Amino acid sequence: MPGIKLEWAQFGDFDSFDIIRSATSMLEVPDENLPEPIAVNIQKMYYFDNLVTEGSTYFYKIRVWRDGVARVSNEFEITALLRKLYRYYRIYITAVDSDTQVYLGEVELRTMVGGADVTSPSTPTNQSSHIFNQSNPNASKLVDNNTGTWWLTSSGALPAWASFDLISPMDIKQIAILPNASYLYRAPRDFIIQGSNNSVDWENIQSFTGQNWQSDRWNTYDL
Repeated sequence: MPGIKLEWAQFGDFDSFDIIRSATSMLEVPDENLPEPIAVNIQKMYYFDNLVTEGSTYFYKIRVWRDGVARVSNEFEITALLRKLYRYYRIYITAVDSDTQVYLGEVELRTMVGGADVTSPSTPTNQSSHIFNQSNPNASKLVDNNTGTWWLTSSGALPAWASFDLISPMDIKQIAILPNASYLYRAPRDFIIQGSNNSVDWENIQSFTGQNWQSDRWNTYDL
């Protein structure tokens, strides 16, 4: 499925963003006459547009809102390409808040934003490390649909990673992660979602830094 991923930077405070798209250039169109946005009230500085046709070119502007006042970005032009599918997905963690171990509860991989989890307790997993005790907290605990089990890495083992084998290539558009409520300081602060089709050569899909966590609350990340 083709898609366009938009990312931008906003220097200073903001309330939300609107995404404005056109099949033709909007350079000569006054801001007040721009097309209706395809998305509004965006709270993050990225957006995935999957309502596009492969090979077609689109023109975008970003409208930023702050205290009821709007400003519009310069125009940028993008051609829609087919998104790459991966059989294997990996969470590659480079930093936690204040420790050298990673402690996580559950992970969901979704082919649609807000959709169903495609992993199950039978999903093959692997990990960079895990401690050895009676509970055997390895990466399989991340997909066992049990929020009372955990993946816990060895001490001092950063970077750390957990991988998931989906058996056939899939287009994962969102990942959801549940931390261990008692050890939020061991949840990922900085990490990369990676994909592979041989479990050896990994490609970066999306990086996330400075993440914050709350007890018993899932963090979701669009890809």
